Amino acid sequence: MSGWKNLCKRAVAGFCACGCMGMVLPAGVSAEGGTTMDQSDAVWSRQQEVLSGYASEWTKPTYEGLITDRVPHTALLGNGDVGVASGGDEVSKNFYISKSDFWGYNNSPKAIGGVIVKAQKEAPAPAVSLAQGKKVTASSQHPQFPPARAVSGDYPQGYEGWVSAVGNPQWMEIDLEQATTFDRFVIHHNGATRSDGTTDTMAFSISVRATASDEWTQVYSVTDNHESVSDITLKTPVTARYIRLDVTKGTQETTADGRQNPRARIVQFEVFNTADTADTDEPTVKPTQNFYEQQDILNARILTDMELDGVPVHMETKMMANDNLLVTALTSQGDTPVDLVAQAWAKSDNASIPATADVAAQRAAVTRTIRGANSNDKNSYNTQAALATQIVGADVTATASTASTADLAFTLPAGQTVYIVTAIGGGGRTYNYKNELQGTAPLDQAEELLGKAQTASALAALDADHAAWWKAYWSASFVQLDQQDERLATIQKYYYGAQYELGCSVREGKVAPGLYGIWHTTDSPSWRSDYHLNYNFIATFYGSAAANRPDQLLPAIEAITEFVEHGSADAATIRKFANEKGNDAVKAFVQSKIDSGDISATEGIPGGVLFPVGIGPWGMTLDTNYHNQTFNAPFSAVPLVQYYEYTQDEAFLENVLYEYLKPILTFLEAWVVKNENGTYDIYAGYNEGSWAKNSVGELSTYRMCLRYAIMASEKMGADADLRAKWQDLLDHLASYPVMEYQGKSVLAMAEDNYSDGQWAGQPQGPNRLTMEPIFPAGEFGYYSDETQLSLLRNTMQVLDDQNTWQGINCFPEMYTQALMIRYDTDVVLDQFSSNIQRLLQQNLTIDDTVHGVEKAGATEVVHSMLLQADQGVVKAFPGWLSDKDASFSGLRAKGAFVLSADYDGARREVTKLEITSEAGQSLTIASPWADAQVLDETGKVIAATAGTAPNHPEERTYTFPTEVGKTYRLVKGPQAQRVDKTALRAQVERADSGALADELFTPATRDAYRDAIAEAKAVLDAPDATQGQVDAAQRALTQTFEKLTYLPQEIARFSDMEQTYTIHNTDAQKKLLYTDWKTLDGAAPVDLSGYDAQHLYLQLTMTLSKSGTTQSDGALFGGGMVKLRSLDDNGENNVGWSLGSRGLRTGQNTLAFCLADEPNSRTGTLDWSCVNRLNLYIDSLSSHNGDFSMTLANVAIVDTTLAQQKQQLLMLWGTAVDENTLPSAIVAVYREAHTAALQTLNNAKATADEIAQATTTLQAALAQVDAATQLGDVDQNGWIDAVDALMTLQAAAQTITLDEPQQKAADVDESGTITSADALLILRYATGQTRCFS
Repeated sequence: MSGWKNLCKRAVAGFCACGCMGMVLPAGVSAEGGTTMDQSDAVWSRQQEVLSGYASEWTKPTYEGLITDRVPHTALLGNGDVGVASGGDEVSKNFYISKSDFWGYNNSPKAIGGVIVKAQKEAPAPAVSLAQGKKVTASSQHPQFPPARAVSGDYPQGYEGWVSAVGNPQWMEIDLEQATTFDRFVIHHNGATRSDGTTDTMAFSISVRATASDEWTQVYSVTDNHESVSDITLKTPVTARYIRLDVTKGTQETTADGRQNPRARIVQFEVFNTADTADTDEPTVKPTQNFYEQQDILNARILTDMELDGVPVHMETKMMANDNLLVTALTSQGDTPVDLVAQAWAKSDNASIPATADVAAQRAAVTRTIRGANSNDKNSYNTQAALATQIVGADVTATASTASTADLAFTLPAGQTVYIVTAIGGGGRTYNYKNELQGTAPLDQAEELLGKAQTASALAALDADHAAWWKAYWSASFVQLDQQDERLATIQKYYYGAQYELGCSVREGKVAPGLYGIWHTTDSPSWRSDYHLNYNFIATFYGSAAANRPDQLLPAIEAITEFVEHGSADAATIRKFANEKGNDAVKAFVQSKIDSGDISATEGIPGGVLFPVGIGPWGMTLDTNYHNQTFNAPFSAVPLVQYYEYTQDEAFLENVLYEYLKPILTFLEAWVVKNENGTYDIYAGYNEGSWAKNSVGELSTYRMCLRYAIMASEKMGADADLRAKWQDLLDHLASYPVMEYQGKSVLAMAEDNYSDGQWAGQPQGPNRLTMEPIFPAGEFGYYSDETQLSLLRNTMQVLDDQNTWQGINCFPEMYTQALMIRYDTDVVLDQFSSNIQRLLQQNLTIDDTVHGVEKAGATEVVHSMLLQADQGVVKAFPGWLSDKDASFSGLRAKGAFVLSADYDGARREVTKLEITSEAGQSLTIASPWADAQVLDETGKVIAATAGTAPNHPEERTYTFPTEVGKTYRLVKGPQAQRVDKTALRAQVERADSGALADELFTPATRDAYRDAIAEAKAVLDAPDATQGQVDAAQRALTQTFEKLTYLPQEIARFSDMEQTYTIHNTDAQKKLLYTDWKTLDGAAPVDLSGYDAQHLYLQLTMTLSKSGTTQSDGALFGGGMVKLRSLDDNGENNVGWSLGSRGLRTGQNTLAFCLADEPNSRTGTLDWSCVNRLNLYIDSLSSHNGDFSMTLANVAIVDTTLAQQKQQLLMLWGTAVDENTLPSAIVAVYREAHTAALQTLNNAKATADEIAQATTTLQAALAQVDAATQLGDVDQNGWIDAVDALMTLQAAAQTITLDEPQQKAADVDESGTITSADALLILRYATGQTRCFS
């Protein structure tokens, strides 16, 4: 793999331009900020307007979520190497600094420190808690977090105090050692220093007693606390020796873990006597009275307005894009000078990571060193990072330092600006395994950087470079979605926030960001912030190439390819894999491969690679687990595949991608088992820790690797012998496993599953992993055949029904997968936007309380709405909402094509489509119109071959050669200028015939269908309707027809529940929306035991409203339960299903809970033969102020068995059949079956047998229709045109000979002879002069 970096750089240079100071600009962008599409100033103005609308704002200096093991929630800056998180308090401003490569050996990235701006005066010393250092006991404790930590008196950000064992209730008792008078308690819950508040104590009480034998006297209690700090002052002081804290609810119960595994988590319990802590007359620094901070993603800066010691100041802070310099322009907005200190500080709370501090030559410097060097391990190293701070524009008046801080004092004159400049040096493998310095010392690097920022003019030049880089970054591509649609507005906000996160944290030539990017405010990021290869790390980059930023893939590629040597070593020690989980089946499998000679007992699989799940930069292994999965290496090929596909860099293909794939396939060849059918099986886990045969994840990633290795081998003319083996593997690798689930054929997780010591069959049901063959593996897609798409949509429907959308691992993949298989776009947008609202933080990052920057990979969802490429065909606006505007410029498609396009929602059509070719490949593009022409840059029509999309003949395509760097336009052809309403008119005539008894349908689906009919009529009547509007009306009519739902059979009704419930929540009192238990109509229990639970649903309509709150629907309605109860027998018996994953929104929500689904809660044992009560509540509202209401309607348990049978028959009845092009005998059979089916559909009392008989008869008739030759389509290409008429005329004149199917097609009058009359009929039909051949 040697030399790959240089090859990658040359590849990027082919489509990147270099700007000043050697910076590499984003792909497709010039140093002036224009794209290769000659993007105009007008487009850049639009971009600026859009981006400026996403400035995040804070009005309190509390900085919640700053100190975290994940991505901070405060304002962020970054240049791909240095990350900056905003912090501070009421008297100071603090910027926390971390570095992408400040990474411990075989460990995690760590925090460095930061720079503080504050007044020279000292802040008042905090009062000392009366409980500090006192004896404390507790009901239980975590081994590492005893109760004494809750009275330590030292609790910096990130500190964790007393943590109990799992379970409620818990208690803690403090012995003050003597009778003590007090009247104030301050309890710091977990959110005060560590979390987002979900683990703050919700219900607790405080009691006191004078002696150990006295009864406890309660002095305070609360049941609905939602604050991270409880500051409690008693009305009257008390005197006691002992204090007891009783915790009855240790969490907010807003997450599954919080409900199921609660713990008491008390960071600090403080006790005061306010009489002892009264204010003194000593002068102290004045806290800010006004505060405003903004994260400006357009200009990559943080703007802060506050007072420092009473003087208003404005700060503009930037992390320079091209240099590791953090610059704060500090401007006085007061009329008096103020004495300030700039303090560089290194994190110093871990003695194993030593810090130093020094002040010299008008600069303050600190360092921090992570020790890992080991003379016996040549890969080991020590890393050191340095911060050096200087003042520009004011004299340093004094200096000071401690072991970890260095101060520069200066005066900020009234109305003047002073610059605080901090340089960041070091990181990486600073010292080798012998502790020998490699290159320049970190502090010397930092001081050298400071030399570039000595004057205001030098800073202005740096600022100009910064502005140019970010303009170039944003100009690489641009998307604009219809902001009138709330969902699209939410998605666009996320999109640009994610692009900012990537722009800050990823840069070619720098270390790739781990799970939590480059922002680290603790030394213990979750999962070591590693490169988790079984999905998380790779997902970060899913959208980079399509966003026209393929250079962002290069750091990931470097990290992955650097591990190959270590992966080869893991493949050589395969017994480690076998023994990892202690699974006898895994051990036996590996031993069988050794016994067969496929694997060497001593050398494993020579030439192969096996990756563990977690790695780091420079080939480090950070998580040695394999979890019984072999696909970490093939899954990691995704960014390499994407880089090649989107750039077409042949040197990269040959020297990087191909060389990476070969050892993967060497491993595969040794690992597969050839069965008696001649196919190859793969044994590995279908998810972490399992063991299975032919898991979807393993099959799809290895297939992807085989496809690209074969393609590369053919292009290069290399390794013909290996290519033959690979082709054999690809041709005979096991098929994807399929199963029947909930009445549907769906993809299965695996063919067989080893569980409890035996092979137990297929795992139960699909999960989100079953969709990875679509994306990122690329095995299926938009142009897969209808059989495949049906299977995949069935699988997605199951996941949809289970509301898998909100799973924490689904965000970057599932929505994209749905769009790629033509799943309902409205459903995708509903779920995606709802999830964004639920998880989007103030700084525009997504936090699901577990993961990090991988969530930025969901930018690919937006790209997939606007542009897809599958099976060699590029398509703009696939599945786009027909009535919504959209535009994009600079999006990149496979084949190295950069596209710009506009869609007009009012006209229902594409109005612009331009393509720039960067690699000179031939392009096949789907036409958005009935026909099209291709124009070159001069406006000249160029030759293009018309065709149809793979497996989808209804889509017209055009194929034409391109030249490198040339731009082409697709425009409407002559035929597309005409508007054809024929098909829509026929569909409206059928829909408006009154044939269907629409009272049998659910009101919502019936009304939607009626609305679609009305809209279609309006389009038919509009003389200026466009073809796009006609097609959109036809699609809407089809879609609403397909969604028509028959009313199910009602089994039980809960009318008492059908009412409006309201609450008014304030700081003083907060409640939840709660129905209490309601009894079903008639009071007698219902027996559900005889029904098929798969077809039993609890359904209801819920209308929600809110006022007096700015919180999102996701935050407000994200928790709750609906519970079904049977007669009480030895206590309460109920089961419940969560509302939190249902995406509840203000307005009407239609909910259906399948009674066969696994409940989310159980109490006792529900007796299905005597169900009689129902309860529903939304408890997430109990932590929010505002007015909320919930109106319930149509609350019932229903049986959908007959409704689903009729649904199938209805779809068959609605199948479009053009009788005009069919032989008369076939038409007669079809009409008879079609009429019988309608009679059954309209019969409200039709039995299951009658529906089944009508279905079978109509299916048989439709099969005859499908088998029949289409009259008029003589050339058998799927449509009837003048070519067919000409061939018929030639056959009539006997100048050509037709085969038998062609003869049947040409004889349109069914006379038995082909004549010129047939030719004339075909011509008239093709030109719209007749609608039939009779």
